Amino acid sequence: LWTPHAADLAAANAEIARRSAVDPEGAVAAGPDVAAREAWHAARLAADPRPSVPATALAILGILCFLAGIGVVVRRAVSDRGRLVRRPALVGAILTVVGLVGWAAGLYNA
Repeated sequence: LWTPHAADLAAANAEIARRSAVDPEGAVAAGPDVAAREAWHAARLAADPRPSVPATALAILGILCFLAGIGVVVRRAVSDRGRLVRRPALVGAILTVVGLVGWAAGLYNA
């Protein structure tokens, strides 16, 4: 929720970037020399790791849609004789699939 001791975190990130840059088995794709690799690692460590708000909202909306679809199938799609009623079953199935796709897309992009 917050980052306590921001100065300590910045110092730790700088040291991690320095050590990662001089590691002989480190990321070769980061750059040809130590300074470029250190800058690359520092940029990765400075990035905000929190998920984006739209992706989180999509995941929440997707899970709610999924649960609503399951609720429609359970409550309205089954008749007294235990048979499926076509229209509510179809609506519930569509809501469930759309909810699962939205939830997965939200989690993937978060």
